[in-house]
Amino acid sequence: MERLTAYIPDFLLNTMVLIIILILVMGAGIWITYVRQPTKLERIKGKAKVERMKHAKVATLLKEEAATRAEAERAVTKWKARYKVIPDTVSSPAVVGFLNDLTRSGFENFDISFQGVRQEEDYSSLNYSIQGRGYFSRLYDVVWEIENNRNLYRINNLNLNHIDFISEDKESGKKRMEVMVSFEMELKAYFGASEGMSAPEARLAQLTEKEMKDGKAPPEVPDEVLPNKKPAVNFFFPNIMDKLPPNTQNLVDVEKAKLISIADGKAVFQDGEGFRAVGEGDDVYLGQIVQVNPQRNRVVAQLNKGGILDRVTLTLGGSGEDYRQAEGDAQLQPLNGGGNSNGR
Repeated sequence: MERLTAYIPDFLLNTMVLIIILILVMGAGIWITYVRQPTKLERIKGKAKVERMKHAKVATLLKEEAATRAEAERAVTKWKARYKVIPDTVSSPAVVGFLNDLTRSGFENFDISFQGVRQEEDYSSLNYSIQGRGYFSRLYDVVWEIENNRNLYRINNLNLNHIDFISEDKESGKKRMEVMVSFEMELKAYFGASEGMSAPEARLAQLTEKEMKDGKAPPEVPDEVLPNKKPAVNFFFPNIMDKLPPNTQNLVDVEKAKLISIADGKAVFQDGEGFRAVGEGDDVYLGQIVQVNPQRNRVVAQLNKGGILDRVTLTLGGSGEDYRQAEGDAQLQPLNGGGNSNGR
């Protein structure tokens, strides 16, 4: 070795040493860059991801906590504002009397069947089965009164079905079509609840009439916290009816009556009742007169045939020989009827 280095110049030896050091440094740098650092970087990225997930979880928990707190506050507010009264005791005749008072009109029948008393750990209830038929609007009123009464009632399993039938007036004998609903439901009247379940005004709800006049009656429940008293739409009244309603008011049927003449702004029809005059805005069977035009010898009626709107135009005889028209205070009769027309 000493002989070999003896023949190598110093500058070349130094160069070789530097090259070897450079190779070692480059190799170390490559190993650190492509081997050690990627592994360490992956560990750092993993830790960062875990931290972000923890932060996101904490943020989610904070949002859920805030939402839960707000919901709890609303629940507590509603609980403090409750207005339902659960009496210590309630009698079945009192419940039936309450229902009878609500259903005196608008129902063909309203049958109540007592199903017994049910006792739970925190409350008791009188249970009823109800069925009948009546007008949907009246049934809605009854359900609204039951659900929003101060005493706690609850309706379950309400089933409705649409029914149509023709009824006959006992006095006049005239028939008319009734659009009603048949219904079935279950009713619970609660009583004997655990302490604190009833509204704070429970004692006030049982005040005597004199005490109420003295201003000790429970406060009224604001309308904005109650549902609408009237239904937005009667879903059981068809937009287009299968059958036309009978002519219970005995109005002029413009499609069956004969247009005889036009006098003094009125159209004169002849039907089974004789001669009858109607003007613009007057009711006729299924609609009303919307135009009486003596210049064109035309009468127009707007009819609603069970939900289908129809505009009926009637004209007097085309030749002009079978009618006579007068102006002012006049009486018109068909020429073939042998009558006279007197004008001014």
